[in-house]
Amino acid sequence: HQIATRAEEAAVRAAGISWRDYDRFMQKYVKKMGDERLTKVPADLDLKPYRDEHDVELLERMATAVTKGRHPPGINKAELHAKIKAHIKDRIAHAHAHMPKEPATISARRKPATKRTPRRAAAAGR
Repeated sequence: HQIATRAEEAAVRAAGISWRDYDRFMQKYVKKMGDERLTKVPADLDLKPYRDEHDVELLERMATAVTKGRHPPGINKAELHAKIKAHIKDRIAHAHAHMPKEPATISARRKPATKRTPRRAAAAGR
């Protein structure tokens, strides 16, 4: 989603339109489109491109709702809850796998600067 937004912004600016004006205009329609109920959604639709950094929070709310009995009729509550929890675990593992690793110590990253003695400083100036 973030990559698509950046590409959209670049295209808008390339067309000579202010991103702020364009975004303000489009926001009028975002809620309307977001509230639209989808029909005929393929069962094998790949949702990976639609994931964002807030997925885990949303999935936790979904799991809570399922626990309280708020789920589509005809859906097995225990199975749905287990799938949501497995997806949460997967998202957390994916996030941790892509976090930058910190070096053990500062000294492991670089050598300390050597102190120049007057003789070394003079030799460096030659």
